[in-house]
Formats: sequence, structure tokens, C-alpha cells
Amino acid sequence: MGRTKSAVGALLLAVLLAGVTGCGQGTGESRAVTNSGTDPKQTVSDEQGRLTSGAPSAKVLGMHRLNVPAGAQDVSSLVSDGWSSYSLCLTFRLPKTDMEKFLDSIGVPRSDMRKGFYVEDADEVGWSSRPGRTYLEGSSDGTSEPGPAPTYTVSVDVTEGSAYTVYLRSIVIPS
Repeated sequence: MGRTKSAVGALLLAVLLAGVTGCGQGTGESRAVTNSGTDPKQTVSDEQGRLTSGAPSAKVLGMHRLNVPAGAQDVSSLVSDGWSSYSLCLTFRLPKTDMEKFLDSIGVPRSDMRKGFYVEDADEVGWSSRPGRTYLEGSSDGTSEPGPAPTYTVSVDVTEGSAYTVYLRSIVIPS
């Protein structure tokens, strides 16, 4: 009987430990909050990997020194907290008229962007360039405000004339 209890206890401990991961590492989950303030827990299409529908929380956006523009549509995000950094993948569609203001807000003037598609670790969330599309890419080392500054890599699909699709990766390394 004592052996059975010991074996059951060891099995229970193993099951509990197997389900625990550190700081969100390797869980593949992210938490998003929609404009209505609800957590959709809904994965977007396979094309977008593990992105969830909706913008991340205000706290996450604040840490990354980002604002989702008021005119943004089809917002999806993935938040990853690692051992040594915090990352945010964010995609949305934005009217052409609002794009320059957004790019300036992250320190990537449109005039500094070049043709191409590059977003750090884009494959992690299922982003890739598609044939026949026109992309601009750029990067920024964040802002000059005190505290840990985010670095941004951004690609923008500028194929359609009225609205562009933004693919943004922000990484913050705490000091």
C-alpha cells in the first residue's frame, strides 16, 4: 500500500511539473484584448500562425511604446514574454492617409523605408511576403524617452491604394 501511494504521488508530481513552463516560454499562447475589452481566445487563420484577434492590453502597448491607430482594422497580435526580453507582433490594416503618421510615431519615416519584406522572426507568426505584392521595410531603435527602449522592425504591404497592411515586431529588453 505504501508503495502504491508513493508511485501515485510521484506520478501526480510528474504530471503537474510537465504542465508548468517558465515565463510563458514555449506555451504558444498569447492574450489579446479586443476593442470591447474581452479576451477572444480565438486564433486567427493559419496564415497568421498563433496571432490572436484584437489588440494587446494597454499595459503591453505602453511597455512597447505603441498605440494602435484609431483607424486600424483587422488588428491581430501575439505577445511573448521571454527570459530576457518581451516581444510583440502586431498586424493591422490602416488607411493610406494615416500611415505616415504611424510610421513617424515609431521612428521609421516612410522616406527611410526601402523595398522588401523583413520583420524579425516573421516566420514565428506565419508572416511572409506573397508574390505580386509590393512591400516596404524599415526599422527603428525606439524612442529617446528614458527606460528600456523598444526596437521595431516593420514591413508594410502597399499594394492596395486606399489601405495598407502593417506587420510590426517590437522587442523590449529590460534594463
